[in-house]
Amino acid sequence: MTEMFCTDCKADTMFVTPECLDGHTLGDCPDLMCERCGLAVTRLALLITEEVVLVEAA
Repeated sequence: MTEMFCTDCKADTMFVTPECLDGHTLGDCPDLMCERCGLAVTRLALLITEEVVLVEAA
């Protein structure tokens, strides 16, 4: 569990690691979820390159 600011709740809340469907072990999954509202975030770092990469968010 990690306490972070949730942009949906507008408050510091606890974020937990949800069940990982990507095959990561519990400590290796980069995804976190707000315990209060369910907002999902990821802790992945993006690699900056000279290539243009299109990213689509849900």
